[in-house]
Amino acid sequence: MTSPYRQLLRVPGGWQFSLAGFFGRLPLSMAGIALLLLMVDITGSYFTSGAVVATWVLTGAAVAPTMGKLTDRFGQSRVIGPQIAVNLLAVSSILLLAALDWPLWCFFVAAAAAGG
Repeated sequence: MTSPYRQLLRVPGGWQFSLAGFFGRLPLSMAGIALLLLMVDITGSYFTSGAVVATWVLTGAAVAPTMGKLTDRFGQSRVIGPQIAVNLLAVSSILLLAALDWPLWCFFVAAAAAGG
């Protein structure tokens, strides 16, 4: 069972790629539920909150093939930095929008940016 993993990690750069992927995906398991709970607190509606989270998820699904092509073309190290920066700004803007009580449509824009 561990043989395929050993083989993968022995490829030059394999363990670095796997480690980056592990840490890159670590917060994903909580991001959706965190955004849902934040939006429920703001709007009081699970429907509206789910729509904001769906915007995040569907934008991510739409952009993923393009990000994969860019990664294949330019390499992971050149693509992941800007991607992290955009995501950090977008997620931070969601928190700022919540703190400043901005209109609901702004959350959809920020969620789309965070998903992408």
